Amino acid sequence: MYIMNNNSNSPHSKDISEKDFNQDVIQQSFEKLVLVDFWASWCNPCKILTSILEVVINEYKGKVQLIKVDTDKEKNLAAGLEIRSLPTVIIFKQGEMVDMFSGVIPEGDIKALIETHRINEKDMLYLQAQKEYKENNLESANETLDKILSKDDSYINAIILLARIYLQQKKFSDVDDLLHHVGMRNIDNPQIKEILALNNFYRDAPENETSTTLKEKVKNEDSIEHHYQLACLYAIEENYELALEEFLEVMKRDRKYKEDRARKNMLTIFEILGSSGPLVNTYRIKMARLLH
Repeated sequence: MYIMNNNSNSPHSKDISEKDFNQDVIQQSFEKLVLVDFWASWCNPCKILTSILEVVINEYKGKVQLIKVDTDKEKNLAAGLEIRSLPTVIIFKQGEMVDMFSGVIPEGDIKALIETHRINEKDMLYLQAQKEYKENNLESANETLDKILSKDDSYINAIILLARIYLQQKKFSDVDDLLHHVGMRNIDNPQIKEILALNNFYRDAPENETSTTLKEKVKNEDSIEHHYQLACLYAIEENYELALEEFLEVMKRDRKYKEDRARKNMLTIFEILGSSGPLVNTYRIKMARLLH
């Protein structure tokens, strides 16, 4: 029989507030699976589910963490994650939401969800590859990712990171092969869309240039080619506002330049940015005024 209260019965369970969310949920989820339980004191099903969750979490002996959020006290956090009913549990892995459920479900179903998403050897190798990539140790990162893909050639995060490495190394045919392997089933993945866009930006970016050195050339020579190349470098650096400004400048000078690629690249950046927001809206208006 499950205990009908919200006092923690697990050393692997913790109550948090919004200020703790990044550290206790996002950052911790890179090391272990994190279940975030959204509850309220007036909600009897919440008390039942919390008790079930704590029994389950105890069995994993620290390899899975339960985080509890009192939605009456943390209204902004609950609203930000679009919690519409209680109880609701969101599962976080490697900084992202990977699953969720609402209502009281059986212990066996909770375990099945945990087993589906629990961090495994491949996930740990991916964390190692990410670290190597951030340290610009591309060859080591490449070798680590190969280990993952030799075990599971559909591990999407490894494919995406390997594509980023190939782009930096200008191995465009290898990028094409990876994207072909991913196939249409992942075409709506935002990171895949970004890789497709970066593939074009890297192809058009100049060799042995940085945005700083190319900006100086733009200042001295002011050619449309340098403006276009600078826009591509800004896009690669994820400095999207400056990239949009440079692509807009290219459009002002020659709409047909590179078969209207500046406009097409602006539309691509809009998509990367989620097709909405102040920056997207501002440059949609600027582009519309220029076109009409």
